[in-house]
Order: sequence, then structure tokens, then C-alpha cells
Amino acid sequence: MPRAAQPRTGKGRPHLGALAAGVTKAAGRMSAHRSSPAPVSAASDGKIPGSPRLEAAAATMSDTRPDTLFALTALSPLDGRYAAKTEALRDWLSEAAFMRHRVMVEIHWLIALSRAGFAEVPRFSDASEQFLLQLVERFTAHDAARIKDIERVTNHDVKAVEYWLKESVKGQPELERASEFIHFACTSEDINNLSYALMISDARE
Repeated sequence: MPRAAQPRTGKGRPHLGALAAGVTKAAGRMSAHRSSPAPVSAASDGKIPGSPRLEAAAATMSDTRPDTLFALTALSPLDGRYAAKTEALRDWLSEAAFMRHRVMVEIHWLIALSRAGFAEVPRFSDASEQFLLQLVERFTAHDAARIKDIERVTNHDVKAVEYWLKESVKGQPELERASEFIHFACTSEDINNLSYALMISDARE
């Protein structure tokens, strides 16, 4: 690996701008000599594209079912060899479950704001509160996929959840008026940390 130059200024301390430029230049030289690995995935014909050694090994296997090949090419044992044993945890620890818990936290925060007595967010009717809570109860993989679609535009996962909620309350006048207070005064980590805690707690139960 080529070493980045470290020009020094003042009392022998490196100048950060020059140091960063040197590191960037060195990284560029490394990238120029590095080829991108071919994707590894199990094909329906039992071959593993882009990997001759794995293709040869697969050709000699007596068990070439797609699920067996997937276990061999999975990124981790959790969704590979132990997938059958961890299947039940998908409802609690998957990315879709993470999104559902984020939705839950955002909704309960919005309801709490409406009960706090702020003139800008009048208390919701029972029907509106129930509508919000049902968004969590009825959250599906299709909802998670929609959030991912929004995230491709926002490039921000928590902001995508916020926009999905704003979409979901359209047609509900009381909630539409309060929609700008979704995520009000929160940081992404406020939402994420509470979501992680709920996920772990629910998964243990």
C-alpha cells in the first residue's frame, strides 16, 4: 500500500488539509489497481456466476437445491446455515421490523404532542388516535418497501419514515393539519435508539 505523504507545518504537526489530500491521492492509486469482485449468488441452474472455483464445487455436490447454495453464499450464518432457526426473529429484528418500530415511536410521539396542550397541535380525537395506532398494527412488508422507495430519494432512512407517515395520513383532515409536527423536536438517534430498545425487548419476549 503506498504511503500518503504527511507534510508538516508549524511545530512539527501535520497540516490537515495537505494530509487529507495525500490520503485521498493514495486511496485513488489503490482503487486504480483493485478490480471489483463479481457478485456471488446462487443461480437456478446450480451455478454460481463469477466464481469458477465455487461453480466447480457446486457441480460435484450431491445437494444442489437453491436453499443449500444460498446457505453457502449468504453473507452471514444468521441468514445462511442458521436461517431456519432464526426465521422467527425476522418479525422483530429485520430491517422491516426496524421500520415498523420507528413508525411506532414516531406515532406515539405525535400523540404525546397532541396531548401536551400545545395550541399548534390540538388534542386528537379518539378516531384519529386509533387511525394512527392502526398504522403500526397493520404495517406490512409492502409499507416497508414504500419507505425504501422514499429513502432512495431522501437518502435518509428516518426522514423516509417521516414522509411515509405524512403520506399515510392524507385524507384525514385532523391529522393532515398536524402532519408537520411528525418528528418535531426529534433527532434520528432519538427515534433509532428507542426503536432498537423496543426491538430487543420484544424479541426477548
